[in-house]
Amino acid sequence: MTRSAAKPTKKPTKSEESGARRASSRAKKPTESTVNPEKLTFREQMDQLLVAALPFINDIGWEETALTHGAKKIGLDERAVKKLFPTGIEGVIHHFLDWADRQMVSTAQDEAFAMMRVREKVAFLIWNRLILLTPYKDAVRGLSLRNLQPWNSMQGLRGIRTTVNNIWHTAGDSLSDRTRFTKRLTLTSVYLSTFMFWLNDHSKDQLKTEMFLERRMKTALRFGNVVGRARTVLNRVEDVCRVFMANRAATRTSSQESSGQ
Repeated sequence: MTRSAAKPTKKPTKSEESGARRASSRAKKPTESTVNPEKLTFREQMDQLLVAALPFINDIGWEETALTHGAKKIGLDERAVKKLFPTGIEGVIHHFLDWADRQMVSTAQDEAFAMMRVREKVAFLIWNRLILLTPYKDAVRGLSLRNLQPWNSMQGLRGIRTTVNNIWHTAGDSLSDRTRFTKRLTLTSVYLSTFMFWLNDHSKDQLKTEMFLERRMKTALRFGNVVGRARTVLNRVEDVCRVFMANRAATRTSSQESSGQ
C-alpha cells in the first residue's frame, strides 16, 4: 500500500499525493492466514486470530463470541485461544490497537514516502490507517463507544497517545523539547477530528474524508506557523529580559562597590 513511484529528484505533486492516497483505498485488505501456526511467531498467531475475528466483531461487537467464531474459522480450539489471549476480549482490543498502528507504519516503507515532507508523511499515515480500518468500521465504531465509558476511557486515551507518537516517529520528526507538546496537541486534534469524520463517511473510497484531512492539515500548518512566530517573539523578549537583568545586576554591584569606598 504505497504511493505512486516518484523520481529521486522530484517531489510528488499535490495531485499525485491525492491520487496515491485514493489508490491506497483499493489495496488488498489483510486476510486470515491458513499457514501452520507452528511456523508463525506468537505475535503473528495473534494477528491471524484477530483478523479472522474482526468480521464477526463487526457484526456481534467486542464480545467473546466473536473471538470464538474467528478461532473456529482458522481451526483453533479454545485452549489455543486462551493461550493467545489469556485476558479474553480485553487482550484482543489491546492487540487490535497495536496491530492497526503496525499496519499503518508498514505502508511507509517505500522511497516515495522517504522523499515527502514531514506534514505530507503525517497526512499519508493518518489516511492509510483509516483506509486499513475501513473494512472494520463497525468494529472501530463499537470500540470508540466502549472507550467513552468512564472505566474504559484511560485505555482509549493511551491508544490515541500511542498512535500519535507512532505517526510522529514514522514521519521522522525529532520532537524537540520546545515543540513536543505543541506538535502532539496539534496532531491529536487533526487525527481525532478526521477520525470522527471518517466514522460517518459513506462516500466512495472515503473521498470526503481525504478532502477533510487535507483541509485540517492546512489549518494545522497555519496554526504551527502562528505558534512558531509567537515562539520567536517570546524568545526575543526572553533575551531582552535576560540582558536587562544582567545589566541591572551589574549596576547594583557597581553601586555597592562605590558606597563601600
